[in-house]
Amino acid sequence: MNRDIDRFTYNMLFDEKMGDTVHMALGRAYPATVGEGVEQNDSAKHVDMIVDMSEDSYIEVDGEVVQRNGTFTFEDGFEE
Repeated sequence: MNRDIDRFTYNMLFDEKMGDTVHMALGRAYPATVGEGVEQNDSAKHVDMIVDMSEDSYIEVDGEVVQRNGTFTFEDGFEE
């Protein structure tokens, strides 16, 4: 995550790393991102999604909130 990217540029390589967002990709993994000896999934498509999480949002994993309003638990400013 890069908090110096503070607005959408419409360039996915930058936007998927923007602070206060979550990037999710569905479908076929890019070969360069799959480790050697690891089986790669097979899919006809690869779709990237970016969600603005800066307001009224949270991410919960196994019942524990790990991000709230775009701030992760390990960052300064995270509110319980």
